[in-house]
Amino acid sequence: MYLSKAKGFTLIELLVVMVLMSLSLSIVLPITVNQVDAARQRAERQLCAMFFQQVHNSSFFLARPIEVTASGRMLTATAKDYQKQLALEYTAFTEQTVIIMPGGLAEPLSLKAYINEKAWQLVIDNEQAAWSDAD
Repeated sequence: MYLSKAKGFTLIELLVVMVLMSLSLSIVLPITVNQVDAARQRAERQLCAMFFQQVHNSSFFLARPIEVTASGRMLTATAKDYQKQLALEYTAFTEQTVIIMPGGLAEPLSLKAYINEKAWQLVIDNEQAAWSDAD
């Protein structure tokens, strides 16, 4: 009788491990991708809010009104000798124009936007800009 002293894994054992790994990846990978997309969308919303805060500060220091146009995936702030743009990846605004005054806003402004077909509202109140669900 011949006894084998070969060490290692059989082909069946390797196949079982590969099947288990592919099953676990098929469950975990979509969750991870969705979380990354959600984080990028949150970061872009914060970037929009910071854009409006920066435009408000620039209007104050330049002592002149700045016109901000939200159109599609672009925010554009223009004034004499001042222009600033912000290109967006996830957020799409409806066509809207607001004017940021150096002394601040008389009343809060509201801009409507869509992120992945979900309606959002950006409320601008002087130095603050905050997002809320439009639903």
